Amino acid sequence: MNLSKIEVLDLYMKAAGKKINGPSIRTAINGIFGINLDGISGLEDSGVSLFSKDQWISKNERDLFVVETGLTDVDVWVYPTEYFTEHTGLTGLPKELQEALSAIGFAYNKDVEAFYYSNPTGESVTDAFKKQTLGTIIKMIHTFYVDIK
Repeated sequence: MNLSKIEVLDLYMKAAGKKINGPSIRTAINGIFGINLDGISGLEDSGVSLFSKDQWISKNERDLFVVETGLTDVDVWVYPTEYFTEHTGLTGLPKELQEALSAIGFAYNKDVEAFYYSNPTGESVTDAFKKQTLGTIIKMIHTFYVDIK
């Protein structure tokens, strides 16, 4: 337990030897660092920017919404980009997206001016929750905003 995360990954790769492949490395990185590389690559051209652990993970100037997480992934915010506001005139999330996010546990938080979710267990939100959140947003983009993306 005194090893750094990179040391754990190094030991994993050495132990796996020649049996290691791309999917197993990505799984190890997700397990050790909490970074889902497959999920991140799926955001390309989706219309969603991701800001996580104090850095941009995925961002495109034509993205419509931002999903932001705190350092420990316990908290998640969703809000529109400037590009979305410029092209729709809306300064907040559209009603349909608000309702869809509310259905999975988000609520508007005035303090952060975004739809917000905090995992009640105090633990990082699960990959399944992240996938559900991103899927909900991407579905809304495909349904209502594909013409401005």
